[in-house]
Amino acid sequence: VIDLGTTTPPETRRLAAAFADRGAALVDAPLSGGPGGAERIDLYVFVGGGAAAIAAARPYLETIGGAAKLTVCGPS
Repeated sequence: VIDLGTTTPPETRRLAAAFADRGAALVDAPLSGGPGGAERIDLYVFVGGGAAAIAAARPYLETIGGAAKLTVCGPS
């Protein structure tokens, strides 16, 4: 599951643990760039999660912001 919202860190950690308990993974990926960035498909993406989940989500996230605007920040 990819969460593109601006979710608080405690809630993100809670969700990541809940997904993991069920054999799924959460990638949290809040966006920055505003409406103009969205219109231009030019958003910054800050990514948290496990390495395997991030690797699986990377093609989708790069579509939103491009490889140069994707910053991996560590675990959820």
